[in-house]
Amino acid sequence: CALQLVGEMAPQEVRKMRARRGGAQALEYHTILGQTGVVGVLDTGIDPRATLVFANCNDCHYTVNTLCTKVFIQSCKNFKATFNGKSVTNMVEVYKTEDLTVDFNTKCGTLQFDMSRNLDLKFNTRENFHDIVWAGCHSLKVAFVDTGDSIHTGFDLMTEEYADLVEERSQFKLHYLNGKLVNEKVIRLVNGFPSTKRESDAYDAKQEIAMKTLAQEWGIAIPRRKKE
Repeated sequence: CALQLVGEMAPQEVRKMRARRGGAQALEYHTILGQTGVVGVLDTGIDPRATLVFANCNDCHYTVNTLCTKVFIQSCKNFKATFNGKSVTNMVEVYKTEDLTVDFNTKCGTLQFDMSRNLDLKFNTRENFHDIVWAGCHSLKVAFVDTGDSIHTGFDLMTEEYADLVEERSQFKLHYLNGKLVNEKVIRLVNGFPSTKRESDAYDAKQEIAMKTLAQEWGIAIPRRKKE
């Protein structure tokens, strides 16, 4: 695994970062570590195959204009990022970060935020947004410049709706549904695949209709499902 650093990183921190990355040894990393009070612009110098990592940076503002594979922000405080350059996988992940402001001026497909506080995300267009999967985040704000849409959510607010939440594990999916920003609790299907109750119910209903249609064609009687 190629690891390019700006700043020094202890071996144990490298191991932690790779563990969060799922142990993928083949990935390359361009890591900006332990910076304080830096206002920087990244135009060149990053391999497009690399994951761009910001770790343990405080009071910084980085503008990213260059291409990278993925972005990961970990253990930063009072950190601002402006993304103008494309991410190949359209993925941004944030872990244990406080007071984060991000301006998205490029398409981001999957955003994952875990165990973080005071997140302020702004998208220049709704078209650049797909969804956010988050867990254990306190005060997550999302706004769109072109539509004026916005939402303020977080773990404390969701405990008012769900009594069985576990901060480290309970996940929510924030996305547009019927033209409105909504939070849906993520559930795990029998095969382990993440979904929401609404998506699972819709899939089950579609499957049931398909089975009934097939049964009618074959002259088979299917007993009614018991209501839970």
